[in-house]
Amino acid sequence: MPRLYDSVRWRKLRDLVKREEPLCRMCLAAGRIVPSQVIDHIEPHHGNHKLFFNRENLQSLCKSCHDSRKALIENKGHSAACDVNGFPLDEGHPWRERTDN
Repeated sequence: MPRLYDSVRWRKLRDLVKREEPLCRMCLAAGRIVPSQVIDHIEPHHGNHKLFFNRENLQSLCKSCHDSRKALIENKGHSAACDVNGFPLDEGHPWRERTDN
C-alpha cells in the first residue's frame, strides 16, 4: 500500500481534494469550521486502485475526525456525531431506524 500513497498520481489527487475541500467535511456537517488535514477514503480501498484513486471516494477531514469519528464509523458502521439538538447526523445511525411496533 505505501506505493499508492507515494505515487505522483496520489499526490496530485490529494492536492486537488485539499483545494476543493479546505475544511473538514464532518466538522462542517456539525456546524463547525475546522481546516482539513487528512484526505480520507470514504469507503476503505483495501488496495483496490479503482477505489483508491476515485475522487468521489475521497473527503477532507481534520486529524481529530479522521482518527476518532471515522474510526468509529468503520468499526461500528455509523457515526455518533449529533447536531446541535442532539439528533444523529448519520442517516445510517440505529436511532433513525423506524420500528413497526
